[in-house]
Amino acid sequence: NTQNVLKNSPVPVLSVKQTDKSAPLKKIGIASDFQEESLESFNDILELIKRFGMEIEVVYINTPYNFMESNQIEQAMDAFLSQKTDVKEKRFVYNAKNEERGIGMYISSEKPDMLATITHQHSGLEKIFRPGVTENIINLFELPVLSINQKK
Repeated sequence: NTQNVLKNSPVPVLSVKQTDKSAPLKKIGIASDFQEESLESFNDILELIKRFGMEIEVVYINTPYNFMESNQIEQAMDAFLSQKTDVKEKRFVYNAKNEERGIGMYISSEKPDMLATITHQHSGLEKIFRPGVTENIINLFELPVLSINQKK
């Protein structure tokens, strides 16, 4: 059910697994590709979480298929955050074979209380046979995940 809602929801979705832990949400990681198409959704996430006063960490997963050099990643992060003078963030870059592994490394290392992702709509057969990164993260980890569909 959660995966269907994630794929089709025009509004942000917060997925929370039923656990016996209930800790305050103090730190959120925002995983992004920092591409221009994701900027509007990224800003939506920032506006939403600023209201809760959470510590913000932005995360880029550098994969072999979408490899960027360090200065390119810094420039992309700067472009997303330069207009946000009221946002104090920590920045993380993880090199990994794929996004799920990199996000897993980030979660294991930095232990955020929540993760935010920008989902990209798959089309055609890809939608049926290939689960998205956000769906895999929800299945693999216990932390709450806020996902927002990329604006078209």
